[in-house]
Amino acid sequence: MLEAATASQNGYTKHPPVSAQPQGEAVAALPEAPASANVHVTLAGRKVQVTLRDSDEQRLLARLEALLKRFPAEDEAEGEGSPPKGWCSKHGVQMKLRNGEHGA
Repeated sequence: MLEAATASQNGYTKHPPVSAQPQGEAVAALPEAPASANVHVTLAGRKVQVTLRDSDEQRLLARLEALLKRFPAEDEAEGEGSPPKGWCSKHGVQMKLRNGEHGA
């Protein structure tokens, strides 16, 4: 009741449910692709998985190479190597130097 009263105010319009399969039409199953590849890329600031499928492996690899050129790898060197001196790996913060009763 409230939805109908405020629909014009909030821009919400109730639509009938949409079926993924057209009514009365049979949908043929797609054959399994002989070649496929999955890759995670960052698109518009979001990490997404892209799946490529093809009937020819060489063509698939060419498409994959083109895709990877469009979305270069992020700099992973930041997370590699040993943490800086005094870094707490458990809490992910820089530890404070303490002397006396609580320090070494």
